[in-house]
Amino acid sequence: LSSEFVSNLSYPVPIPTEEITSYIISTIIEIFKAYPSYIYYFIFGFIGSILSTGWVSNKNAVMVDVNLPEHKGTSTSFFSLSEQVGKGITLLISFTLISILGSVFNMMIFAIFFWIPSALLWFFAGKSVETDMASKSKILSERKQVNLLDYIFELEIQMDRAIQKIQDSKYYILSNQIKFNKLLDDAIKILNYCEKNLEV
Repeated sequence: LSSEFVSNLSYPVPIPTEEITSYIISTIIEIFKAYPSYIYYFIFGFIGSILSTGWVSNKNAVMVDVNLPEHKGTSTSFFSLSEQVGKGITLLISFTLISILGSVFNMMIFAIFFWIPSALLWFFAGKSVETDMASKSKILSERKQVNLLDYIFELEIQMDRAIQKIQDSKYYILSNQIKFNKLLDDAIKILNYCEKNLEV
């Protein structure tokens, strides 16, 4: 910081708690007085923050709501990769633009044009979110129906096995008591298995 900036401010030690806010505001004002170009950073940062609130706050929710369970990990990894690569490319482009355009202010003015395709892409993506969510819900509902049918079919098969063993056991009531008891035990085990699955 310049000596002029430091001399314009004097801070008591310690700063009273009730006056901290006023000293912070005074410091910010003095920074803008000493470095007027900083106001451009503030304005562009403020506008950029407003424009980015839509996708920053909704990107994770959209990825979860749109992608199928088996694709969520892939989409999240790809998004994180592209975000980190984008940060590196942004720094490279910023340095190049400052060198070509001659100042940070000119670079920021030029950078506004990069917001336009980003806004358009988000606009088109936002229009298809509801359709994609409905498509995902339909697919998951179909999967649930298929799983339920398979579950019921499996229970029917097991119950048929138990009934068949009970019917077979009647032929051994008098001739083979051990075989009779074994068939009944197997039938009871199968029916217990079906009962537990129905409770779940």
